[in-house]
Amino acid sequence: MFYILDLIDMKLIYKVIALYVLLGGMYACTDDFGEVNTNPGLVTDPELRHLFTHSLYQLGDYQYTEWFYDNYQYLMRYSQATIFGGGNSQDFNNLGAIGGRYGTFYGGVMQNLFEIRRRIDRMAEDEKVKYQKFRASTYIPQVLQGIKVTDWYGSVPYEEAMQGRYESNFAPVYDDQKKLFDMWIKELTDAADVLSSDLDEQIDLGRQDFVYKGDYDKWGKLANSLKMRIAVRLLNTDASKAQEIMNEVMNSSAGIIESTDDELSWKPGPEYRGRAHDFWGSPTAGKNVMDFMRDNEDPRTRFYFEKNDFSQEVVDKLKSEGKDLPSFVTDPVDDTWGRYQGGPISPDMNTEFDYFGIIKDDDNVTYAQLSHINRRFFSPGYDNGTGYYTDIMFSAAEACLYVAEFIEKGLLNGHGTAKEWYEKAIENSLRSNDMIASAAVIENYEDLKLKDAEIAALLAKSDYAFDGNDNLEKIYIQQFINFFKLPNELSILVRRTGYPKKGSALLAWEPVLASGNELPLPRRFTIGEPGIEYNRDNWQEAMDDQGFSPGENEGIILNVERVWWDKTSPNYGDGQ
Repeated sequence: MFYILDLIDMKLIYKVIALYVLLGGMYACTDDFGEVNTNPGLVTDPELRHLFTHSLYQLGDYQYTEWFYDNYQYLMRYSQATIFGGGNSQDFNNLGAIGGRYGTFYGGVMQNLFEIRRRIDRMAEDEKVKYQKFRASTYIPQVLQGIKVTDWYGSVPYEEAMQGRYESNFAPVYDDQKKLFDMWIKELTDAADVLSSDLDEQIDLGRQDFVYKGDYDKWGKLANSLKMRIAVRLLNTDASKAQEIMNEVMNSSAGIIESTDDELSWKPGPEYRGRAHDFWGSPTAGKNVMDFMRDNEDPRTRFYFEKNDFSQEVVDKLKSEGKDLPSFVTDPVDDTWGRYQGGPISPDMNTEFDYFGIIKDDDNVTYAQLSHINRRFFSPGYDNGTGYYTDIMFSAAEACLYVAEFIEKGLLNGHGTAKEWYEKAIENSLRSNDMIASAAVIENYEDLKLKDAEIAALLAKSDYAFDGNDNLEKIYIQQFINFFKLPNELSILVRRTGYPKKGSALLAWEPVLASGNELPLPRRFTIGEPGIEYNRDNWQEAMDDQGFSPGENEGIILNVERVWWDKTSPNYGDGQ
């Protein structure tokens, strides 16, 4: 459990030590500013572990806006996992407001971690040696957040990003994505080596590390596993580098996250993210992914989605009143699986009665024929819920599926078979999502929870069986399903692989048609001009080098202007 008193302390500390970078949307303060404006009633020399707690908390605390804008409005719809309840609009490929991942990277996560390392490095040698594993751990949250930022913004300041306060450098250079990846791989490698080494008398993070409770071995596994996130992004750009990284990971003594016990689990409380999913109506299931999961009786269907409104009682009432029903409604109603229904992605389908027609009874009550996302699964406090929120920011299933992918592509040998890792991944995903659903106390959890027999039954189904037929596509599909609650990685999978692919006999990509024309979907975010002039030259150089049009928000442009790792990726739905 996260400690509220610690949170209050950290908010106080945060006001004192904030070191923002002078970029558009980010800020920096100098030592002189700090001296003049320090409130003598505040703590100015915070305990280092508290700074670490604050950065960990910021990994998720800002995400209300990320879910409200980035995930629900853009990433999940562009990946065809969900649609708007009334269908997607003709211009849903154009971007509006964006969430806070960029500013949080510097002002929420990175600044405190930089300060921790700076203070450790200034310690006496006999004291410094006790902080080496703690110091190594500080690189991991900032790389985790940094990957999310560069995925959609490309070049960003990193190497010089925190020099404003200490070196009066308010014009940090923008590092290109290749350099970012190289720096992050080195930082993660060094961190994993230290965290998995035998060092005596290391500082205990204790409850201030609300993720791993001071277990440095688990931090080492996370550092090593994060390298795989970078490796898969390099597969289309530099496959040999990706292979090199993956082999380093698998041969490292640090290990990887292959058990649900080692997952990066962030648990702030029941009301986290509030009602981000209900402002414009809850996101609704995309048809193709819903059909695939429901028809295969995948237990995750029950966790990710709610049933539609067409219970037997409702069907009886509507039929008695002579109302038209969607063609997929059966009588008797299949209450176990038949009420999980998704809608088409294409705006041209918005007039289809089955999915988007308004169905009312004689009492003027409206019934939804499609399935919402499971709102308590995403926000346990929904509708007076009593559950607890759990965010798995790096899952065992993710790591296992990456290993399976590299083995299947012939880029990794000597570490078991792709089938073994693939099947382990599916079981991990099922158990992890069941745990999330249980903690969230989703409605009717006891009826919907995972049954052990369902694991073997699912693996035996032809669409899931690793039997030599479409093995690589099946790995991609399982990544897609596993990433449903991690939309950034979901969208990266869809971009880097071109899966789901058009015409697939398994899970197909739906051509996105508006007035008969294919809508180009964005592959990066809008980048506005910096609000302060200090670093405009470096910003402009980065935009020019990447070929980006500043301020552009139209999908037709954002589809073509891609970040470095994405330039050689297939188009949406064009998986090979």
